[in-house]
Amino acid sequence: MQDGSDRLRLFLIGTRLGGVVLGLTLTQMHKIAPALPEPLKPHVTLLTLAILFYQLLGCVLSHFARGPVAGILVLLDTVIGFALGRIFGAPYLLLGFTLPVLEAACFFSASAGLFLALIGGVFYAAVLALPLLSSMRDGSDLTAQASLQLIAVEGVFSFILLYLCSLTLGETRQRAQFVEEMHQEKDLLYQEMQKKTQDIGKIYAEVGQRETVATELETRLKRAEREKLELEDQLLQAVEDLDRLKLASEHIGQASEQREGQISQELKRYKSQAEREMFLMQKRLERETRLLGVLRDLTGTLALNDTLLALTNQLQTVLPSQSCVIFLVDEVDGRRELYPEVAASPYTDAFRNRILQMGEEAPGWCVARVRPLRIENGSVQVEGTTLSTLTPYEKSAVICPLRAGQDVLGAIYLGRNDANEFSPEEQDLLLRICELAGSALGNSLEYQRHIQRGLHDPVTHLYNSLYLEERLKEEVMRGRRYTYPVSLILLDLDGFVAALEKVGEAGAHKILVDVAEIVRVATRETDVPCRIENDDFGILCVHTDRDRAKAVGERIRAAVASTVFGPPAVPVKLSASVGVAGVPHDATNEEMLQKRALDALETARTGGGNRVCFWDG
Repeated sequence: MQDGSDRLRLFLIGTRLGGVVLGLTLTQMHKIAPALPEPLKPHVTLLTLAILFYQLLGCVLSHFARGPVAGILVLLDTVIGFALGRIFGAPYLLLGFTLPVLEAACFFSASAGLFLALIGGVFYAAVLALPLLSSMRDGSDLTAQASLQLIAVEGVFSFILLYLCSLTLGETRQRAQFVEEMHQEKDLLYQEMQKKTQDIGKIYAEVGQRETVATELETRLKRAEREKLELEDQLLQAVEDLDRLKLASEHIGQASEQREGQISQELKRYKSQAEREMFLMQKRLERETRLLGVLRDLTGTLALNDTLLALTNQLQTVLPSQSCVIFLVDEVDGRRELYPEVAASPYTDAFRNRILQMGEEAPGWCVARVRPLRIENGSVQVEGTTLSTLTPYEKSAVICPLRAGQDVLGAIYLGRNDANEFSPEEQDLLLRICELAGSALGNSLEYQRHIQRGLHDPVTHLYNSLYLEERLKEEVMRGRRYTYPVSLILLDLDGFVAALEKVGEAGAHKILVDVAEIVRVATRETDVPCRIENDDFGILCVHTDRDRAKAVGERIRAAVASTVFGPPAVPVKLSASVGVAGVPHDATNEEMLQKRALDALETARTGGGNRVCFWDG
């Protein structure tokens, strides 16, 4: 490619010199007078020498020009060539038109040369045609004829040069293509040579190994030959020792075989141990990877519901089971109970109302003793107590407590249908998950407590109506998803308006605080007691059907009826009307549940108050 470029540049230098010589020759032959201003005509010789010097300098630049310098040279040759054509006429067509076209093709591309040729052809045709037409109008036929001859000569010479340049460019492209093909063949040969070299290296390595084996065999053979000679010497020396030597030889052979067998057994044992350790390491790595995914999902949110949902999804992914139940600890009437917060199981009905006391059944036992438990065949004897799975349809279960520091938050129950389904490794994995989940649930519960502090009634410090509405939507939706019951209790104080007139606003506030304390004592920690407005209260009972909710409402009604409110100087007796409705018994969404509870409350009011009523349909 470099040789083709150098040839094109030498061709340009020849064209430049030939154009100068041809222009000067034709100018002298036809006695063409330069069209110079009068002050410059005495300096024609100096002007000619300056043109020659520029053309010689152009020869040097044509050989070394690159990039912007080449573009400037093409522009200068175009301008100077056009000036020479205007001053001396057609003899310098070669320098003004052909030379820039060849330079553009050489320095840039054939397309650039073609573009410049089209523009220059139109331009020079117009420029040379105007003086020619003027001469013909003036009647100067000899001058016009001479100009046509010069233009023809220069044009023919230009076309010849362009043709030669195109041949050179084509040859250059062919040469470049040939060189590229040669480089490709060279690379292919080099790759094949490398492959052959690698094959030879492998052959040499194999030959070396075989030579090593042959050397070892020769060493053994020489040793065997020496032993044979020694044995022959011994045979020659004492024939009577033949039997003893035979017995010794047999004993040595047996010992060698026995030793080889022992070595083989040891190698197998070491190999088996190494494979077992590698398998355990892989299992440990998989378990740590799973635990990392569990930790990432559990710490991605502080919302309790999202944390429980993420924990359930991870448990069903890492330890897939028929039943996955998350029990949380709650305090009701001063007693700690376990209630199923999440129950993902085809036997959901068996867990829906499964409220456990501390120490009761397998989850209560695990929480009370803060110990994991594995049930392999329906039940297990632990410390003299028989602990069974939570449903007779499942024979295997594993239960682990949930802890956050020293606090026990609850337990996780996983159940499977067949016996002996859970391995000790799976129990250990669940224990590790519970360690991670305990911290995440502790953070979520603490976050929920902080959030709930801003959603309380300023008088009674119970939740307000806004929080009740939000939790009602949330719990009804989750109850429908996990098929557990949700109930709503609405309470109204009978005779509160008269009591307000009797004790005043401050005394009324004290009555509301006392009623709120009665409601708080009668409900669980997971329930949502609220003051809606004035003397109206509401309690959202989660995991509680309407019968259990009615029992809660009855406790509240009885406590209100048996309490004397107000200051000792102005005692006040009140009663409460209570309405109860539940999902799914009375309603399927939160709006319908609120309406059914209001209807039940209205039934209690119209019935004389101081009673608990269901929505009767």
